[in-house]
Amino acid sequence: MNINFELYKIFYEVANSGSISGGARNLMISQPAVTQAIHNLESELGGKLFIRTPKGVVLTSEGRELFLYVSEGIKYFVNGFNKFNSLRKLDNGVINIGATTTISECFLLSYLKKFRDLYPNIVINIVNDLSDNLISLLFIKKSKLTLVIEGFLLSSKPSLTISSKLLKSFL
Repeated sequence: MNINFELYKIFYEVANSGSISGGARNLMISQPAVTQAIHNLESELGGKLFIRTPKGVVLTSEGRELFLYVSEGIKYFVNGFNKFNSLRKLDNGVINIGATTTISECFLLSYLKKFRDLYPNIVINIVNDLSDNLISLLFIKKSKLTLVIEGFLLSSKPSLTISSKLLKSFL
């Protein structure tokens, strides 16, 4: 099954505007291109989507049914796009951090305060445990832990080692 989503986008705009010319204007493409796209979609589906009238177009009963599904699909695409951009801009999201108690208290909390001030809509979850347990949690599929921070006091200034594993292989 090879679905051309562009045809459905054009169908959606024409149905919303009630005319081929309105759909073309909204999409900023030519009216003949919209007409051709609607004909292609109707051919692909094997039926008429619109009834042409002197004042524009009206959905057929099959077209109305398709429109309900396409409208939901468009909403999902828009929501996905918005969520992606929101996460990319750090407008919202979740960070799961594992750290030893010492690192959390002596080092991490001051940085998290600054981060929280910059990105107030990011949820930060912290798990305090022994380093070995945290590293084990990092590799468990059902664990939400995505970042483990462990420190080694080698001098008066601790060095910091960050171990991170993306969850994409677990999804």
